[in-house]
Formats: sequence, C-alpha cells, structure tokens
Amino acid sequence: MIKKEMFDKNFQENMVLNFDVSSLTSIGTGGKCLYFLKIENRKSLLDTVTKLTENSVKFIVIASGTNILFNDGFLNIAVLKLGKEFNYLRFAKAPKIIAGAACNLQRFIVDCARHGYDFSFLAGIPGTVGGAVMGNSGGNDNFLNDSLQEIRYFAVNKNKVEDKTIEIKNASQYRSFHVADLAVLTDIILQGEKEDRELIFKKIRENIKIKKAKQPLNSKNAGCFFKNIKGCHLKTGEMIDKCGLKNFSYGGARISNKHANFLENHSNASSKDLLILSKIIKYFVKSGFNKELEYEVSMIGF
Repeated sequence: MIKKEMFDKNFQENMVLNFDVSSLTSIGTGGKCLYFLKIENRKSLLDTVTKLTENSVKFIVIASGTNILFNDGFLNIAVLKLGKEFNYLRFAKAPKIIAGAACNLQRFIVDCARHGYDFSFLAGIPGTVGGAVMGNSGGNDNFLNDSLQEIRYFAVNKNKVEDKTIEIKNASQYRSFHVADLAVLTDIILQGEKEDRELIFKKIRENIKIKKAKQPLNSKNAGCFFKNIKGCHLKTGEMIDKCGLKNFSYGGARISNKHANFLENHSNASSKDLLILSKIIKYFVKSGFNKELEYEVSMIGF
C-alpha cells in the first residue's frame, strides 16, 4: 500500500484518505477508497500516476461520476479527478476543436454552437468531454467519437508512464472507447462541421425538452444502466417496461417510473441494492426476450 508520506507536501495537503466515494457520483452510493486526489496540472498527474504505478496501486480517474457505480465497503484503489489545467476549450483553425478532458460537456456544446459547430445531439447529457469520449456519448446514430481526430493521454506500459498523442480512426464503437495503453485521457481534438448557429441552438433546446419529458433528470441515478442491444428492435428500457418492472423496487433502489432503464437511489439505497435490482432486471429480460443485458454504467469494485 502506498504511503501518504511518499508524496510531496502539496500532494499530501490535497489527498483525502479513506474517502467516501458516494459523494463523487450522481447516484450517491458506494463505500470508501484508499484515497482521493484532485489533480490540477499535468506535472502533478505524471508524478501521481508514476508513483501509483511503481507501487502497484490500482487507480481510476473519475469525471462527473454520472455513469458509475462503486461497490459498498472499502475499495483498495486510488480515485483521481482532473482539475484546472484539464478544464479548457479552444477553437483552433477551422474545423479543429481542442478540449481538456475535464471540460464540462454542456459548456462544450453551447460554446461549440456559438462557433457554428453542431454537437446538439449531446444536449442534456451530464458529465465532461473526457467522460463522453470514454463512453462515446450520443444518440440517434450521432456519436461524439465520430468527430474524434486525436487524443493526448498518459500511457502505462510495464511500470513506465508516458505522455502520448495519437491519431484516432474509426473510434465510434457503441458506448465504448479503447486504446490499449490508455491510463488517463487528458486532451481531445475533434473536427466539427459548420452549421447555422440559430438552427443548432434550436436543436439543443428541443433535445433538452425531450430528455426532460422522458428521463428522470431530478432523481439520484447513473443514467441508462444497461446498453441497448445491437440489432434488437426494442430498446432496453422498452424490454424492461414490457416485463412490468417500472417502479419495481428492491431495498432503497427503484426502477424509474419515467424510464425503465434508469435505476434510482430513491431511499438511501446501497450499491448492493442496485446490484441486486439490476440482476432481477437481467433475469426477467433474459426470460422474456432471451436477451443478455450488458451494463452501461461502470461497475467499480464488484
């Protein structure tokens, strides 16, 4: 186990031992991690990842925590969050857009619209640009990674940490993004397509209105809990609904009455409650439709 004293004083002041990870997520459940550290600049990130790697300490990087479920109890991992130096958005020579991984996704959408770039299909989706790339956010056949050109990231290979920039091609896998040695995504370069700004803002407003009508945006949830199944004529939420499971609860966890693919922490739920509820859903969908559901949320520590 890595000791706090191995880091310099600035790190030590910002590190929180036995940190309650439930405070980092939109669903509000989970136990405690080894330590939590918000990292404000690239040098600190390099030093931290290097020390963790050299000492064989597992770590994850969390963005806004909107698509993640931590297990209960103690998690023997370090949790990192990117700060100031990674929270930026720049518009280079058209059509290049450069964003830090910690840039707020809704700020990104609106600022892009002001410059005539249409990412309205992401409107209403919470999180950061980095998180959106890692999950290839989007909908209705439009996905963020369709526009991805390059990434900058920290790679880990055999205890060696390297700051790399690579070109990206054909990155639009459904709800996933994979680079073999990627440990921490830090910067994203995209190519935008110009469109009328008023039309983009109109589409943003329409998409937000649709999400408010169809999704439980005001409850504690982690977004869509399961992926849609490729080639299936029914969306996962529709299958769960047809199983009669809307509003079904287990412990403090409940299936949303508004959208059946949203699991809510409605009454001081534990992550175990949510896990068991998810397994009930998987059982009924398998029995009713002979389909195996796959988690869309990141399941950490299970």
